[in-house]
Amino acid sequence: MKLSSFKKLAFVAMALLLLPVAACAAEEPAPPPPPPAPPAGTIAVSPPTIDYATIYGSWPAVGAAIGFPEQYIAVMNPAIALLGIPITFTGEGWPADDYVTIDLVIPADVEIKGRAPGEDAFGIAFVTADASGNFEVAMESIGKINWLMRADWTPIVAADWATVNPIPAGTYTLKATGFDPRTVATTTWDLELVAPEGWEPPAPPEEEAAPEEEAAPPEEEEAAPPAAELSFSAATYTNEEYGFSVQYPDAWADYASNVGVNDCVASFGIPDFVPGVSIYVLDADEPLSAESIQAADEASGSTDFALLAELTETSLADGTPAMQWEPESVISTGYLIHSFVVSVDKDGKRFNVAVWTIDAFSPYDADLFSEIAHTLTFE
Repeated sequence: MKLSSFKKLAFVAMALLLLPVAACAAEEPAPPPPPPAPPAGTIAVSPPTIDYATIYGSWPAVGAAIGFPEQYIAVMNPAIALLGIPITFTGEGWPADDYVTIDLVIPADVEIKGRAPGEDAFGIAFVTADASGNFEVAMESIGKINWLMRADWTPIVAADWATVNPIPAGTYTLKATGFDPRTVATTTWDLELVAPEGWEPPAPPEEEAAPEEEAAPPEEEEAAPPAAELSFSAATYTNEEYGFSVQYPDAWADYASNVGVNDCVASFGIPDFVPGVSIYVLDADEPLSAESIQAADEASGSTDFALLAELTETSLADGTPAMQWEPESVISTGYLIHSFVVSVDKDGKRFNVAVWTIDAFSPYDADLFSEIAHTLTFE
């Protein structure tokens, strides 16, 4: 046998011996399965149903509270009343401290500006569960404007109320997703934000027929209305520490986030909206002047300060001397705040009542703002 043939046989034998080893080496162990998803909790919404009759019925009061003129309220879309309807999402049984995103699932055939291809869920609230796995979060105004009303925004980042076009009536899905995207809970939400076909406003109640007139008694002089009668239904804030009170529209809610900022002791306003009122107690360590007002405003972080109405003398309802002015400035969030302020110096303190708005959202109402600010009363 030739040497070359012997080499060939040796090579074939070696290959046959290595075949089992190669076959075993090709088999890799399967990766371990992923851990199971954390269990999802529950998701609920209040109110579970919003119908058009509710929106239509609440719109005049909400529109007036926001500050829209009566003639505008008559022609604006009643769905803007959503700004005055608290919408709250609650959940139980989530992992402790889990970050939960709440999405509104909107079908593909419903027009949503800026919708990406295949996108069907839009974040309308975000919240972190507490140590017990529970959460509660309100839907903010910007979410209502974007996803429920589908309104456009002006170049100065104000809602364009003329473009309000609510999503169609239907049963929508709400999806709550934990930090692990596999942790999901859903519920349904019935929305009717547009007038159903054939819907008509409810007729006003019929007035009872007046009884037949009897001979009128001798005329008496009518009593004069109370001097302190207000043009709005009022709630009262009372500060027992400094002995004063302020009245404001009872549709306004507590703005706790403003309290403690720049010596603010109380603040109230349209929920998640404007207008509102803030009450400040400061040290009266220098005379009040246009310069001191501007300096204090700039020290708070505001810019572009202007006095639209000069600092002038006024008095409260009980005759207490006071000062008033009408400023505007741009706050840290970029919004131009337009205010009416009444100020009283008493016992070394300066008490400022500032009623404020963002004109692009709710027009400045000089009469109402002055009326609220002048309700400042001392014991």
